[in-house]
Amino acid sequence: ARLTAEARNRNVSGTVRIQFNISENGEPQGFVVLRSLGYGCDQEAIRLVQNWEWVRGQSPAVTLDVPFVR
Repeated sequence: ARLTAEARNRNVSGTVRIQFNISENGEPQGFVVLRSLGYGCDQEAIRLVQNWEWVRGQSPAVTLDVPFVR
């Protein structure tokens, strides 16, 4: 994922780990940040996940790592 301007200016990179559920209509919801990177990266990871198409599997819970690298 792309670093936010604030993270880039502070030379921050790493991985945001988020957990969420997929609703019956395929919408991600109930986001919990398990590993925060800060500087707007957590919100950017959630925004990206919300824009992807999801299909609910047998378990609605998803844990995902979103890397932010320079």
